[in-house]
Amino acid sequence: MNDIRLLIVNDNGELRSNVADYLETQNIYISSLEPLEGPLVKIEAFAPGLVLLYHSLLRADGFRLLKEIRACSDVPVIMIAATGTDEADRIVGLELGADDCLITPFSARELLARIRAVLRRNMIRGDEPRWDLALIVHRFAGWQLHGHPEQLIDPQGSRVRLSRVEYALLTAFVRAPGRTLTREYLLSVAYASADVFDRTIDLGVYRLRRKLGGDAFASSIIATERGHGYRFCASVERVAFRARSDRQNKHDAPRR
Repeated sequence: MNDIRLLIVNDNGELRSNVADYLETQNIYISSLEPLEGPLVKIEAFAPGLVLLYHSLLRADGFRLLKEIRACSDVPVIMIAATGTDEADRIVGLELGADDCLITPFSARELLARIRAVLRRNMIRGDEPRWDLALIVHRFAGWQLHGHPEQLIDPQGSRVRLSRVEYALLTAFVRAPGRTLTREYLLSVAYASADVFDRTIDLGVYRLRRKLGGDAFASSIIATERGHGYRFCASVERVAFRARSDRQNKHDAPRR
């Protein structure tokens, strides 16, 4: 697992430098930036194999950055959280798509081990092509959910109109089949405003079920986990196309 490209997003320049000094001795190429410098542009240009997102960003701004990264890329993300960070914050970060969470203080050797473990789990090497979540089609029970353009196709091949919230909810479900997604998590991915309530999610799921063919049928796909949230029960097939750097080959056969 040599020549790893690592992007560090942190507003503490000294901390970035200390981490980078050690990791670069381990054949890891480092690029670092502050969050206001535009991490999405950096991901596009640098094509990292992994992103470190630091603890000072974990609340409003950090969650926003993590959602933005997940909206455009499946690059692995490790959160670095401060000692005493609320468990709820760490859980929300993981549910938003982070692959691991490391609590400070930690040793450089432990960080290196976590990086290598996450890369092994994701089977991503620094020289492999990147994948863009916008170019992934999720197939389930005869349905197809497309990322670009954003659309839902029914088993008969017709397009089903979804609201922004319905699309965000369904996307969250197909990316985590078999997992119970809490209402807190679903609120964070589907609604920009914090002034909403758990019952708002229930209404959104109800409307999504109707779009999927009626409550009776769709309830077997989106199951209610009372007191917790919802679980997507259908098997999901993920078909990926080449990422932005290879879009000139977008007519190639899809890869699974």
